Amino acid sequence: MKERTGRARMWFYLICGLSVISNFSYYPFFQETSWAHPAVMTIWAAMVVILVLIPGKIRIQDRYLAVILFLYVLFILSNLTELVFGNTEVFGNIFFRNISMAAAVLLLGNRAGMHFTREEIEKICLVYMYAGFAMALAFLLFHARHIDFDSRIYTYNNIKNSISVIFLAASAAACFVFHPRNRLLLVIRTAGILVCMLAAALLRCRSVMLAYVLLAVLCVILPRGVTGGLRWPVLFMASALGLWMLLDQNSRWYILERIILAGRSGNLDALSSGRLTLISQGLEVILKHPFLGVGKYKTLDCFYVSVFVSYGLVLAWPAVFIAFMPLAAAIRYIKSNGKPEWLLFALAVLFLTIALLEEQMPFGPGVRCYILWLLLGLLMGSGEAKRYIPGEGQPDDSYQGTDDKTV
Repeated sequence: MKERTGRARMWFYLICGLSVISNFSYYPFFQETSWAHPAVMTIWAAMVVILVLIPGKIRIQDRYLAVILFLYVLFILSNLTELVFGNTEVFGNIFFRNISMAAAVLLLGNRAGMHFTREEIEKICLVYMYAGFAMALAFLLFHARHIDFDSRIYTYNNIKNSISVIFLAASAAACFVFHPRNRLLLVIRTAGILVCMLAAALLRCRSVMLAYVLLAVLCVILPRGVTGGLRWPVLFMASALGLWMLLDQNSRWYILERIILAGRSGNLDALSSGRLTLISQGLEVILKHPFLGVGKYKTLDCFYVSVFVSYGLVLAWPAVFIAFMPLAAAIRYIKSNGKPEWLLFALAVLFLTIALLEEQMPFGPGVRCYILWLLLGLLMGSGEAKRYIPGEGQPDDSYQGTDDKTV
């Protein structure tokens, strides 16, 4: 077993503290300042520097990590190819920045995961969950202090999607990692999920609202033990909401018109904030520039279209494959039936679904997607996922998590 050392404790507290800081950096008060986002990005960069300076090497003991790093090298070569063919702004493309950040967080998680057991990885997920719950509650209290509640929501329109993704990920952690053993914890889990859902609904982030429906479906169709018995509560709440909307015309009007439709006309393009028009424009650009794309381009709000617009049908594939690697790894890891592994699977499915309506998912922008890549790196570095997979064999338990110079 891995010894608990000063370095292991340091990594644990650093990762937990970074999760709390990253989540609360999206609190409206901090977003009104000009230093919050750069400060968080600086902290992440400092963690990567620590990763490089601490003695030892990155241990590539998982073939999925090797594949991702290989794909990232191909992605860099794709950018260099664009540069050779005259696209001088290619490294200013937001894809390069966000995918590079995801790779850095993955390596950070891999290095830190060498020191962690599965139980400690679960604790990190729970810290993220509680930070998300607290952020959702603080967000609701912040807006409740203003008389014109609805208008204040759109003051933060440029970050509402990022905030909503944090609420969604915290809810997923509550579903797949937090399995209460007493009524008090059960109430905390239920209340936390509902507060996150309410905050996301009031922000009217329709991509995340769609993902919440998918999360509910996962809770219903997956085995009972995976979500700690959430199947029947989810079905009950869904039935109660449907019955309430059916019987109460005012609630039906508010939920449909003010939240789901956000006061817009009923056509799909207006409902999606013009995304259908943008996607149509993106497809036209792909047809005109099919091979190498056009490099830096305006926001299209669909990852699967935007990446091909930027890099073309030839050079976009490394970025696409990297996006799907967490899901591919999770499908193998869930054979161990561990809580963090199921959370990784759920996050990968949810983020890839949101990518239909968001340009930079599952990589960013900012730090909203870090939990996916951090969790993937932690599981890769710890070897805990493979420990319980039949036929995978036992990982080397001789590693003590401190000064092993062979790794």
